Amino acid sequence: MKKLKNKFKHIIKNLFNNIKYNKYYKISSKNINGIAADVIRLTHSIEKGLTLQNVKLGYGHEKQKEIISMISIIEDEESCYCKEAIKMAVNAINQYIEYHKIKKYSDDYFSELEKFVDIHRSYLEPNYGGTKNLRREELQFNEEEINHFFNTRHSIRDFAQKPIDEELIRKAIELAQTAPSACNRQAYRCYVIDKSKADNLKMWLSRVGVFADKLDKIILVTGKTSAYRYNENYQYVVSASIFAAYLSLTLHLYGIGSCVIQRPVVWTKGWDNIRKEYKIDNDEQIVVCLGIGMLKENTTVPISHRININEICKFIK
Repeated sequence: MKKLKNKFKHIIKNLFNNIKYNKYYKISSKNINGIAADVIRLTHSIEKGLTLQNVKLGYGHEKQKEIISMISIIEDEESCYCKEAIKMAVNAINQYIEYHKIKKYSDDYFSELEKFVDIHRSYLEPNYGGTKNLRREELQFNEEEINHFFNTRHSIRDFAQKPIDEELIRKAIELAQTAPSACNRQAYRCYVIDKSKADNLKMWLSRVGVFADKLDKIILVTGKTSAYRYNENYQYVVSASIFAAYLSLTLHLYGIGSCVIQRPVVWTKGWDNIRKEYKIDNDEQIVVCLGIGMLKENTTVPISHRININEICKFIK
């Protein structure tokens, strides 16, 4: 009974810390990050409308007004995130205007939209916002090769003792950015930490056994809590986790082994110290920690049998 009572107290304490510090991250962080994320979220809503066959013409003016108002707040910021958000919005609204011109539709607000795009014309650049065509003929894949790729990815705990080329890591991260995220906010961040700078992570690494000594680098994947509204609690965990799953595959593509180093996804004083040491923004919470190293010519891995699909999948008809 005493053991159960202590476990319950531990759960309540962690829950309290999560609520308290998730709120702290949102309040104390620069609101600029949240505004830029909202610009992207609303822009994505405009983009989604352009993909629909029977969308109501003239849709989305209230959201466009919000976008324009928010951009007036962030357009003087030097942040790359802000600049990218503005580019996405300007390009999406420009395509929105062109789409309605083809449909020979206009209304009282269109002159404001055209004025906005004209003022921000320097942001116009292909493939930043709007839509593109996806042809089914492009979706031809070699199923055997893809099966082989997925089935040869394992959690690796024994690495070749040579440094990873940073360019390979960049390529893996860039490819992993194709992961879906809530309304395209991409509110995850990566910190690639060399083993020589990993002293602050010893508490986590001490729990994974001797393979910690063979790691070349550690990747911290964080979620930006400021990118989400209060009714989207813990969405930052979902988006960052999906990105991390993609990353484990893209690392494998470039011959880099990885293993998830488990830790609680909660605020702790230890995490706050790590955040400060590595200059991680205070609106970020760690979600996944990946230990990485180059693959050896031959590596022993666990079988890690997957249970029968009928156990995890039910078709509801």
